[in-house]
Amino acid sequence: MERVLRRPDPASHAPRKARADPQGSRRAPAGQALVVMGLERHDGLQDGALDRDGLRCHQPRRHAGFRRKPAERQPHELAHGSGREWTHRKLAAAQLDDSRAVIFHVRRASSWRAMHTLMTTPAPLRYDPMDPSFTKDPHPLLARFREESPVYHWEQGGGYIFFRYRDCMALLRESRLGVDPTLGAGFPPELKAAFPEFAALRENDLFMVPPAAHARLRKLLNPTFGPRAVEAHRPKVKAIIAALLDKLPKEGEVDISTEFTRQYPVRVIASILNIPSDHVPEFVAFAEALISTIMPGLSPEQFAACMPIISRGMGIVRAVIADRRANPMPNDLTTELINACDEQDRLSDAELVSLVAGLLVGGTDTTYHGTNQAILTLLQHPEQLAILRDDPSLARNAFDETLRFNIFGRVPMVRYATESFAYGDIHLERGRPVFLFLMSAFRDPEYLADANTYDIRRQHTGTHWFGLGPHFCLGASLARMEAEIALQSLFARYPKIEIAGEPVYGMHPIMRTMDQFPLRVSASA
Repeated sequence: MERVLRRPDPASHAPRKARADPQGSRRAPAGQALVVMGLERHDGLQDGALDRDGLRCHQPRRHAGFRRKPAERQPHELAHGSGREWTHRKLAAAQLDDSRAVIFHVRRASSWRAMHTLMTTPAPLRYDPMDPSFTKDPHPLLARFREESPVYHWEQGGGYIFFRYRDCMALLRESRLGVDPTLGAGFPPELKAAFPEFAALRENDLFMVPPAAHARLRKLLNPTFGPRAVEAHRPKVKAIIAALLDKLPKEGEVDISTEFTRQYPVRVIASILNIPSDHVPEFVAFAEALISTIMPGLSPEQFAACMPIISRGMGIVRAVIADRRANPMPNDLTTELINACDEQDRLSDAELVSLVAGLLVGGTDTTYHGTNQAILTLLQHPEQLAILRDDPSLARNAFDETLRFNIFGRVPMVRYATESFAYGDIHLERGRPVFLFLMSAFRDPEYLADANTYDIRRQHTGTHWFGLGPHFCLGASLARMEAEIALQSLFARYPKIEIAGEPVYGMHPIMRTMDQFPLRVSASA
């Protein structure tokens, strides 16, 4: 039989440290694990085991406090009457204002009462990008890292993660950090032998070519993807998005991720490159597989699983290039790149293939996942959605604010130390990855005093979520224009729109992808 007890006066039985600092006690923060110290169990549990309430039980080692006659004991100040009785289970489950509330337990073998303390112990900090709770809402954990461990050694990734804004911005500008994991040495011979197609693709893409080659390629591409050039594609983007929305029902439920946001970005970039739309599903899979391979700590099995998908995508790219060489088209980016390779000798064949593949990849995922997050975040903040409906010109700003407030990454941005150097008291070793958690940095109060407020009217001085320096995202202007049109068109099409169920997140190793995002829509006002 479980014995019952009266709650004692915490002031007379509080631990010495709590008596010395009575203001140190506070309500346990959400998400912290409660640990009962000193509860003796009579149900067969061993010392240190977890009971059904999730409380860790320890055998008492000594009595802490004086034995007093029952008449001398004062009822606990939180009791509603001097006669209210509490079992230790009820007391442990109560949400007490004093997290160090003193409890009593009556030992069955004697009438001695031992005083023990209910304390809160934060769960140890651990970054697991695949944790479902992190996938759904990473920001509580990231806030703890910023406060408690702003520089964290990530064992799986093999390097340090930086969580604060000032560190991330300083390291993004650091000339001794690069994007090439091989530091210019190229892939190991055994990797080239096993996956020659993949090795050739990566060694010639914009992220891995030497600085001089990178500058040459960006100079060739920048005019095509600058803000003015991108605006020329606005009618084409509007038509693609309108055609996709026309296929959706006017009333009922729709999986917006599968039927809309996943479809339109790759159709836009395929249209700019004049690639047939029937290749769209393969290009979506190709983009996701190629991006997955850049994650440090990816298992050999995960890496190998990406190779057949990448090989199929590369086969389509080569076929498109061969067809365009035989049948050049006016005002066509693929033809322009081929001419740069064949006539002006500014591109090698390997660079040409990597560039076309890279444009397909870069023009797909950021916009797809960013638009999903923008729709979700706007629906979670109806007052902001109302502002957008009143002023659709804020759609681009809403997309930027979403990337600031809740970017879709699962893992931090990675750079590689090109030489060993010290950053503060942290030694960064040559060749090791350095991780910059921009998703955390943009919620840092040092960056914005109200960083946890979602405000689509916020005026941003920069778009750092697209990167900084020479590796600033080439397609940033295109992605922002696409998302602007997508948000305007979706919310104009559906005056009534709401979340119909929790998004289903996929197991993508890099991004928090929404494989399913059910919405309930109505085209009626």
